Amino acid sequence: MTGVQTCALPIFVDDNEINRDLFSSHLGRQGHKVILAKNGREAIEISANEPVDLILLDIMMPEMNGFEVLEHLKSNQIGRASCREIV
Repeated sequence: MTGVQTCALPIFVDDNEINRDLFSSHLGRQGHKVILAKNGREAIEISANEPVDLILLDIMMPEMNGFEVLEHLKSNQIGRASCREIV
């Protein structure tokens, strides 16, 4: 080991702005960068373009729910190479 520690880069997906703000401010105070998405379509677009380590999905969202996002990511292999975990 080289002693270099890398932090995970998560996407937090929630249609509730308060939840997004709470999550990002909590992790931000600890020195982490968080990518926020307000819906499933944004999450798919971000995961296709950013090497993320974790996607935290809200299940109940308008337009595209968390299960639909997960199915889309799995069926299209988007995010599979760049994302380690989807919760």
